[in-house]
Amino acid sequence: MATAEVRKQISFFLPLSDWKALRDEAARQRVPITALCRRWIDPELVRIRSSAPQSAENTSRH
Repeated sequence: MATAEVRKQISFFLPLSDWKALRDEAARQRVPITALCRRWIDPELVRIRSSAPQSAENTSRH
């Protein structure tokens, strides 16, 4: 049975005008703001994962 990877939450502050624009775009696409942010962040995460060396946490499972 595969174990799920531990998940962590991030947060950041935006000017209210940017937050409203983000909210409006999420509403236009009919998705939660979180889903919209994940869509935008995912390409960079893929790039980071592929270029980063394996961490000790990932390589020393017993």
